[in-house]
Amino acid sequence: GLRNSLVENKIKAYAINSIENITFRNREELSYIKEELVHLCEIAEKIRCGYIVVVPSQKPLGVPKKEIKQESVVTLKELSKITQTYEVGLTFEFIGPGNSSVKTLNDAWQIVKAIKTNNVGLVIGSFHFYSGGTIAQFLLGFMLEY
Repeated sequence: GLRNSLVENKIKAYAINSIENITFRNREELSYIKEELVHLCEIAEKIRCGYIVVVPSQKPLGVPKKEIKQESVVTLKELSKITQTYEVGLTFEFIGPGNSSVKTLNDAWQIVKAIKTNNVGLVIGSFHFYSGGTIAQFLLGFMLEY
């Protein structure tokens, strides 16, 4: 199977990328996301992959930053409960370009810190880092805080 193929080829899966548009979903859509997460957790566990990447949705019109943070925290907490039963963590990836609801490292970090769990972290993609307007000086402060 996949696990044997990875081992034979000396490949270590680090993260499964990704479940998209996790925030601002109705109950039915969130239920589907949770089912997909369980499926990916089962795969991750079998191939000994430590993380599953999750991505926020587009920013709904007129929704303030405070509500985006609240929605993101609530959703990530719910999803993190699923991953706790597997030995898998979630990594939250901010998306720089376009109309993403979470565009910068600072915004994503404030969300992850508010969750207060040890199985949710960040993915920092250099493309999203620069295209979202995160300044390099923030990264140094982030690293010192982390």
